[in-house]
Amino acid sequence: MNSLYTQEDRRRAEQLARKWMLILGGAELALLAAYVAGILLGWRWAMLAALLLGFVTALFLGDLCLWPALRYRRFLRELDSGLRRCVICTVDLLKEQPEMQDGARVRELQVCLDDGDSRIFYVNADHADQIPEPGEEIELESCGRHVTGVRRCGEAQP
Repeated sequence: MNSLYTQEDRRRAEQLARKWMLILGGAELALLAAYVAGILLGWRWAMLAALLLGFVTALFLGDLCLWPALRYRRFLRELDSGLRRCVICTVDLLKEQPEMQDGARVRELQVCLDDGDSRIFYVNADHADQIPEPGEEIELESCGRHVTGVRRCGEAQP
């Protein structure tokens, strides 16, 4: 089974979350220093400007940068501890347009099971090239609806 998520993915997610925590923390500390300086100098306008900038910076960097990095890191941790299921199926369609699911950028994978039932799974957009062409039979490993591993049927186990 070819695992889609490696230690490198986990390391990069950890580094990205840490990077944004440091950037946001550093920016907020600088603005806190400006706020304290405004208090000491008696400049009310500087205090209000530093307070406003601190709020806007926390909102902007936190919402657009830090929060997605933390969600993706949590997603990878949940994949490590979650229940895995394997299913043999045939690839029907791998959509081209990525979307966000559980903090990860994914592409929708539609498969057909042996009993004729069809299912939808999500494949990390960065690893979608590991999914075979439509019509091929594969063994799919998943955690919930997220694909964690894939192997072409008939391919030898490593």
